[in-house]
Amino acid sequence: MSRLTLTSRTADQSEAWQAYAEGREQAVTVKPAAHPVGSTLEVLDLFYNTPARRKFMRTEKTEFGHIDEVVRRIALARFDVAINLSHNGKLICQYRAAKEESQHERRLGSICGPAFLQHALNIDWQHGDLSIAVGWRIRPGRASWGEMQYCYVNCRMMRDRLINHAIRQAYQDQL
Repeated sequence: MSRLTLTSRTADQSEAWQAYAEGREQAVTVKPAAHPVGSTLEVLDLFYNTPARRKFMRTEKTEFGHIDEVVRRIALARFDVAINLSHNGKLICQYRAAKEESQHERRLGSICGPAFLQHALNIDWQHGDLSIAVGWRIRPGRASWGEMQYCYVNCRMMRDRLINHAIRQAYQDQL
């Protein structure tokens, strides 16, 4: 469905490895490559060999918006990872790795906006092996609150209508 290249190198490796797959069968070719420490995922020619799928795609701007949203969700889940998003050879956004709380807040503000950061309440709770970290915004009367609601389990993004509804119900008096 696309031409996909994943190139990655860890700090303890002298060379990187590159995996390339093309088309429906996605037969993977792996070879050594030159690459700095980190990973690069490149997707080219999405649905190039599946015309039936291509006709259901929206405009390039709309499809890129969906990709940007996924990158934002990943950036919110993994503050410890630097993430760059490029499109047509142009750097669109860059999220630097954040280790300190002030850096976390800077990334949160760049993704969700400064107004979000002003009204965000960060809740961290731990009991034994169970820990819960919740960040949410209090803004009465905000009709589109759901667009800023992100859920993660073990740093993995998830979307579940039932869970999102339960969260809204639990906080409905505060929102």
